[in-house]
Amino acid sequence: MENQRPSLSEVSDSLISTMKESGRTDVLSKLILGGIKLAPEMAQKFGVSEEVVLEMLFTFTALAEEKSDDKNSS
Repeated sequence: MENQRPSLSEVSDSLISTMKESGRTDVLSKLILGGIKLAPEMAQKFGVSEEVVLEMLFTFTALAEEKSDDKNSS
């Protein structure tokens, strides 16, 4: 029996819901939410899959958080 992966929209909806429920209102969280909502449109515009767009979004997010952590620790 093959494991069914949730659809990208299900994952996105779940992540958005979790972030809203947790009360995250910082700029980075808002950018993530906006990027998730725009992923299908961006994927179509650039001719790539939604997964590629989201992977880029999360990579940039991780880099931004790392840079923010570096600033806060100095």
